[in-house]
Amino acid sequence: MAASSKRQEVSETGFAVRPPFGKRFPSRDVAAIIREVFKLRLESNPDYDQDLGYSIARDIRDRLKELELPRYKYMVQVVVGENSGEGVRVGTRCLWDASTDGMAHESMTSDKLFVTAMAFGVYLY
Repeated sequence: MAASSKRQEVSETGFAVRPPFGKRFPSRDVAAIIREVFKLRLESNPDYDQDLGYSIARDIRDRLKELELPRYKYMVQVVVGENSGEGVRVGTRCLWDASTDGMAHESMTSDKLFVTAMAFGVYLY
């Protein structure tokens, strides 16, 4: 263990195996980012187009990069569909280290469509 105020687990080879204190994936902040992107994208263009999911995912990913979390790899999955009164359930499955990795998800519906986004942050050791 490092003896600094920023406690960080270090392996015998000297590599950090845990993010420093305060630099873990902030799920609440990421969920807020997803909500902001939804608001910006869907208020300006509430109709479906074929690039909507891609542009939302790209915007979320770019905003995650602005967090500047060291050694995190980001993955963003967005599902967009027509809101025609039926239900839909979106799920995903991952293997990861629960002590370092994290995820956030948000959904939004309008009269015309639904959008679900999931953002994952995986710490690279």
